[in-house]
Amino acid sequence: METLERNEWADVAQLVEITSDAVIICELDGTILHVNNRLHGLMCEDRADVIGGDVKDVLYSSAFERATEHRLPFETDGSESELMLKLSDGSFIPVLVRAGSVMPPRIFGRRAPRVLVALHSIEEQYSHDRQLKRALSELRVANKRLSGTLSVIMSTVGSDELPSLLDTVLNQLVGTLDASGAAIYFSESGGFKLRGVSKELYDSYLPEFLPYGAGIPTYVLRESRACRLSIQQDLEGDRVASGMFMDLDNRSKHLLRMQDMPPYRSEICLPVFYGTQILGVLEVGWKRPQAPLAYDVNVLEVICDYLSIQLVGMVSSLRSRRTAELGRSLNVLRDELFTFLDDSAAATQAVSSEICNMLNCHFCPVEYDASLDSYVIDFEGGSRVALPDDPEKLFFSTTAPAARLGAGPDGFEASVLGGTSADDLKHVRITRVDESMPMGGWLRAHGLPCQGLYVDTGIEAGRPRPEGDDKHSNDAIVPASVAKGPTTRALLLRDGSQEPIDDLEYDYLVHLAHDFELIYEGESQKREERHIAQTLQIGMRNSLGDVPGIATDSVYLSATNSALVGGDFYTLIRLPDD
Repeated sequence: METLERNEWADVAQLVEITSDAVIICELDGTILHVNNRLHGLMCEDRADVIGGDVKDVLYSSAFERATEHRLPFETDGSESELMLKLSDGSFIPVLVRAGSVMPPRIFGRRAPRVLVALHSIEEQYSHDRQLKRALSELRVANKRLSGTLSVIMSTVGSDELPSLLDTVLNQLVGTLDASGAAIYFSESGGFKLRGVSKELYDSYLPEFLPYGAGIPTYVLRESRACRLSIQQDLEGDRVASGMFMDLDNRSKHLLRMQDMPPYRSEICLPVFYGTQILGVLEVGWKRPQAPLAYDVNVLEVICDYLSIQLVGMVSSLRSRRTAELGRSLNVLRDELFTFLDDSAAATQAVSSEICNMLNCHFCPVEYDASLDSYVIDFEGGSRVALPDDPEKLFFSTTAPAARLGAGPDGFEASVLGGTSADDLKHVRITRVDESMPMGGWLRAHGLPCQGLYVDTGIEAGRPRPEGDDKHSNDAIVPASVAKGPTTRALLLRDGSQEPIDDLEYDYLVHLAHDFELIYEGESQKREERHIAQTLQIGMRNSLGDVPGIATDSVYLSATNSALVGGDFYTLIRLPDD
């Protein structure tokens, strides 16, 4: 660096070191006077091997041709050109070059112009442009996530209707995260119930109910964190046979049943907690395979924290409304039972219709078929399936599942509607049916809904109770008069994809059974009293009394047609002294 040692271009040399471009200072004939560290890094060559060389041996045309006739390979008017920079190993890289002629300070009477050449790697420029575009794209996405989060929070402030709240949140989440759909499951007795979906999933299959121990929500609840999942489907032809999901954070794999498969290829699933209480599980999914982004998880966690505060009050309100709804239905059913007191077919139709409407279940009478010498299930008035054994053995000789919904610490069902529990029933018996029981498996194998309740009203005339039944030991034979009520046995069944009968619904049926007993036992007592009264009345009128020498007869007519006993006693007797 002779020129720098003479302080000819000290200021320029310092300036070219702080630029991001590679810089060459050369004579008009191409002799290189100075290069900065950036060029030295590009060429990977010692500075001493470059200084004093010819710039025409460093920069070539895009056709790898050297400039001839002492011409520089670039213009010196500041215009940009694309050249090839020769590296120390003989290879080339494309560079963009700009050059200009500058006049150095006068030293020792000489004032010859110099050429300042700035160049940068096209590959590095492309890489820089890509990084810049990626940063801008991420910034736009982050801004969209932020605005979407604020929009979700602001649009739900003051909301007092759970369906509208969930609809708003789920649809805005889909737009914010560019997802294919979103759904939310609430934690219910026995599992997770689907409570809301975004509009993109209206025509898609989603499991309506996922029991504890099955499906993605159970896994997420056990992990107690947001999970980024990749979902794989095993196909048999055009049909989904089974599948699995992989947790992208810990690389673990888990099997999925066909009925538990979500309509996504990748998703973020996270629990919604209020303190330590689990309220539900939120799912946001994409139908294309992708790795969900980490900041998408952060967005959902913020929304879930806010949503949990909104939901905890609404869930209690929802339960209260459901309780009131079931209470109103009980009043309707009482009226129906009184209305059709003497018409068992009409009573069965009215009661079953109301129960199916309230519980979203199938009402299947269990009847004895003399031609088959077997009890059969009448499924929706068409299919009749013979039971493999007597209902007593099938439904009352096995132990109910350990996780009985609504069971109190004493082992009896807790009353939610108040006033009555299952232990108060005298004749009617109710037992659960689900897939964990042999009968539930038998129903599923025969293509029938496989979970719900079996109800035995206990009014079959002359039917003895099974031996050893302590609860009904005082009622060995049900009176024949009680048998005038509706269907004596029935199954209330739901599909396997639906939730089991919860504590509110169970209590609703217990109350209905108790009302049924009171109404029909009262009617039985009235019939018995009428029979006794008529017998007494006939006995009183049978013999007027026989007195020799007197011919007598009598006519009895009650003051009102509805009177059973008039209260009049009359006879004819002979007194002393004739």
